[in-house]
Amino acid sequence: MDQIGSLHRRVVYLAGSAIQMAVLERRNCTEYFLCGPADIGQVIGMVEGEQGQVIAVDVFAPQEPSLLSNYPVAHLVSTVSGLGGVCLRAIKGPQIRRLQAGQRSVGTYWEDPEGRYLVLAGIRPQDHTVRPAEQARSIFEQMELTLRQNGMTFRDVIRTWFYNDQITCWYDEFNQVRNEFFRQTGVFEGLVPASTGIGIRNACGAAVVGGLFALQAKKGTIQAHAVRSPMQGPALEYGSSFSRAVEVNWPDHRRLFVSGTASIDIQGRTCHVGDPVGQIDLTLQVIERLLASSGYGWSDVVRAVAYLKDPQIVPVLQQQLSRWPGCKDMPIVLAQAEICRQDLLFEMECEAIQA
Repeated sequence: MDQIGSLHRRVVYLAGSAIQMAVLERRNCTEYFLCGPADIGQVIGMVEGEQGQVIAVDVFAPQEPSLLSNYPVAHLVSTVSGLGGVCLRAIKGPQIRRLQAGQRSVGTYWEDPEGRYLVLAGIRPQDHTVRPAEQARSIFEQMELTLRQNGMTFRDVIRTWFYNDQITCWYDEFNQVRNEFFRQTGVFEGLVPASTGIGIRNACGAAVVGGLFALQAKKGTIQAHAVRSPMQGPALEYGSSFSRAVEVNWPDHRRLFVSGTASIDIQGRTCHVGDPVGQIDLTLQVIERLLASSGYGWSDVVRAVAYLKDPQIVPVLQQQLSRWPGCKDMPIVLAQAEICRQDLLFEMECEAIQA
């Protein structure tokens, strides 16, 4: 990094709930990352009070607040007391352009001197009545169309998120659709994005909703590359088309997008079947080693989501996090979700930044 950025954090209390805000100060903009259990209306109000513009929101909550129709949002249904929350990203400085699907806001586009950026959230299939695989294909096609309308393609995508209702019933079909789409669009010839594919219901009743983050360098000053996991083999080897992590380097900072990670060994086998403590512990080990392999640590994490198959293991997770150096104060949302294999109990994703 030949320019200087600055990352600092503060804890904000909203209606009695503590939510962490990471603030990345850059030469031409300020980026905000908020993650934790909080009321979305208050979070948006706080960001806009600092003249920040919302880029995208992931909301894990029972009901979709009406105010979210003005923002790109993935509303994931979370009805378990004590779970859920908000992951919000915002920016101050650049002029943003909202991307629409009919009357809904589904994305944000902006530029800075180094690059062009596009975020999509809550992309829905056009027809919710067709087979899940057809709904997935519809989402990929809509993503590609929106990218092309803004001068990009799927080969510019760094990170994807897919929230698949009843994921274990059709995950193989989803992977087939994704593999076919990646072959058709040339993704396998370049960077395969980091990704999360998780089983959670959405507010619109579709089989799947999706989102992505894409970037396009203007001057060659942004470099992106896949990062291998020291403790897990490539997901591509067993039919899931995503990178374990992707790192992006800007002149003034760098960040690592860690894919959804679970208790899987280097041969792709599930470990610690039926043992939530063992699965959580191994998952944290895998992520920690992956972070460390690129020079990051838990203290660099600005956003994390932990997905639990059974909400009764929340105390187990909280105990493990409190014992794990650097994890106790990590900005994190806990959500109940079905993991992509029946024997997996836990999955976690995160994003880390160094400036």
